Amino acid sequence: MLEMKCTLPPSVVKSLASRAGSGGEVRFALKSDLTIDRRFGPAYVIITDTHLYTADDTKVIEALSLAEIKEARIDELFSSCRLVVVLNGQAETKPQDNSARIAEQLGAGEKRLAYYTKAMVPEFGVLCRVINDIKNNRPPELPESEGPIACPRCNLPLPERGANCPACVPKLEVFFRLLKMIKPYRSKAYLLIGMTFVAVASQMGPPYFTKRIVDDVIRPRDTTSLWFWIGAMLVCGVCYLVAQCTSGMLSSWLAAKVSADLRSNLHSHLAKLRMGYFGKREAGETVSRVMRDTGQLQHFLIDGLPYLFVNSLSFIVIAIILLSLDARLALMVFLPVPFIVGGVKWFWSKLIPLFHKAGSRYGGLYSITNESIRGIKAIKAATDESGRTNRFNKTNDELFKTVTRIERNWVGFERGSFWIMSVGVTAVWFFAASRIAGNDP
Repeated sequence: MLEMKCTLPPSVVKSLASRAGSGGEVRFALKSDLTIDRRFGPAYVIITDTHLYTADDTKVIEALSLAEIKEARIDELFSSCRLVVVLNGQAETKPQDNSARIAEQLGAGEKRLAYYTKAMVPEFGVLCRVINDIKNNRPPELPESEGPIACPRCNLPLPERGANCPACVPKLEVFFRLLKMIKPYRSKAYLLIGMTFVAVASQMGPPYFTKRIVDDVIRPRDTTSLWFWIGAMLVCGVCYLVAQCTSGMLSSWLAAKVSADLRSNLHSHLAKLRMGYFGKREAGETVSRVMRDTGQLQHFLIDGLPYLFVNSLSFIVIAIILLSLDARLALMVFLPVPFIVGGVKWFWSKLIPLFHKAGSRYGGLYSITNESIRGIKAIKAATDESGRTNRFNKTNDELFKTVTRIERNWVGFERGSFWIMSVGVTAVWFFAASRIAGNDP
């Protein structure tokens, strides 16, 4: 149910008590986002058993007896709205044209209670109806809440009422919830993890075997152990091939199965949502969420997650080996890491809004296509083929520009990361060559 009793500042409560000792208990209280002089700031409309009050963030400004009020109404202005009451014994003065209302003229016997932005239209619409219900001796009925307009945690504006705040989404929690969907298929997941370890171990073997060939075969010119080390390298290659093929098939199966389960859960959840949800969203947006977003998730599970896991594991193993062999050289190898981490953080802060924009454009294309197919008879009857085509082409061009920006940013980050790592390799060669030339072990 819509919350129509906000928390009042202590100074307002004190001022209200001093001015309305017999006014009764506060029944409704609503906070506006514009002051009475239409500046951004708090203002309050308070309804008790017998009175209606307006207040700023420090004190009560005006008090009206409910018996004095004839009715309440909402005026839509150019950049905001206002709540107005008409007092008893006064005829409501209606302007001859819209210019008077736009100029914010009030008729005789009219009082403005509050100004507010368009974001608070639902709340003040309900408050206006509550005042009129009280005046007509009807019990006020509050509708279902549409959700807050700002995040209650960080106070940032939400993309839409009741939506999750993009800045406060617990990303790790969402990731672990996703991993829980693999629980029914844990045997395949364990086998996939095992194959990943085999693949990483197979990659770590050849560099060590190369070192042994140089130390035990090439330098002493002794080929006794050559076939052993060559055979070990071949075994590592075969193990790597088998592990990669097995893990690839397992990750593809798990990704497809998890995506299918997620699509099924989404469809089941959609069927249980209220009609208001579908009234505020186009069908194409919903279809895009169910189909395209789960497809992107499947792509991440097939390619992104294994890539992240394998490379993280390889990094840890290589770091341990390097630190055990030569700590100073290892520090030179890790020199680019802070720059890469900082670049990743900056890169994703730029890329995530573009992903959201691309998803919105895809939803628009789905909606236009769905409307064109389902309403083809009406389009033909109105000869609006060119109009629908232009609308589709405009949205398609916006999607093209967004996708191009995503790819351009991705390529720039990838090439920049490669350049930073190449600088690190150059530093390692300089450091190592200087030590070798100076006979520094």
